[in-house]
Amino acid sequence: MYEDFFDLAERPFSARADIRFLYSSEDHELALSLLRYALMERFAISVVTGAPGVGKTTLAQAITHTMTLEAPGDLRFGRMVAARGGRGDMLRWILAAFDQPCPEQENRIALLGRLKTFLDRTEAAGQRATLIVDEAQTLDAAELEELRLLSDGEAGADVRISLMLFGQTGLRTLIQSSDQTAFAQRIDADFHMEPLTAAETGAYVRHRVHAAGGKRELFDEDAFPILHRATGGAPRLLNRLCDLSLASAYAEARVTVAASALRAMLASFESRGVFDQFRPPEAPAAGGVQMMEETLVTAVRPKTRRRIDDDERPQAKPRRKSSKRGGERPGRAEVNG
Repeated sequence: MYEDFFDLAERPFSARADIRFLYSSEDHELALSLLRYALMERFAISVVTGAPGVGKTTLAQAITHTMTLEAPGDLRFGRMVAARGGRGDMLRWILAAFDQPCPEQENRIALLGRLKTFLDRTEAAGQRATLIVDEAQTLDAAELEELRLLSDGEAGADVRISLMLFGQTGLRTLIQSSDQTAFAQRIDADFHMEPLTAAETGAYVRHRVHAAGGKRELFDEDAFPILHRATGGAPRLLNRLCDLSLASAYAEARVTVAASALRAMLASFESRGVFDQFRPPEAPAAGGVQMMEETLVTAVRPKTRRRIDDDERPQAKPRRKSSKRGGERPGRAEVNG
């Protein structure tokens, strides 16, 4: 709706995961490097966890894209979104992830035979089968055990498959439970992703605007601390709030998103919103709620552009300090020997 007004080729803050817009934060760089190493060394199981919206799905797409370019023909990727079901259903999901037939009338033994045949063909072609499991926090203990058996070949002779699990923090809780010791011992690498820092938030927003074809700043500098506080640095929430902010600025014929307008919109969400996705602003602008309610329903393209200066400049919170050793955040990534 607002792309032409801001001279953009496309919307910079779409909700869909798209590696073209991947911003390489410190966490993403560390996680991507760890997963590349895991694939190169043929690790059995790798696990990536993080709160909702921190970019796990985008990271899964990025590692697939990166390794396909770096080692074409060496890896055969399959991707599945975890879903509850019986043990037979798990095998069907795995076969479907690799685009293999899985007839409904076939029992578990027949399905396991199909999987073994596929893996034999894959290995004969000099490839390594790698299964990416997204939303892995929805797996139950029995499904985790089945994945473990498949990864080490105990479910059938010579069955070999590398696993990469991406899930919310509940996945860590499940793996750390006492009855998942065997699975935990098979994990060769794990990483926990954190939200963006305050400094990374501004860089993230600028990166996505540039990736969408933007040639100038669309957010005032003093809007970035507000964006970070409202979203906690979660990219998914940042995308949603930035998209709404640009739509509002477009409706008001503003060439940038000012801090005052952003605070007013957050105040409107606080009083009228349903889901409380964003943290409330520290100091809502006077009359801001009414202004934003009128602005957000305006859908007529403005004929002129005007900039409204913002005299209320909030002080940015200091960047969160973190101890570093060798350029990495200790305790975040682990390769198990």
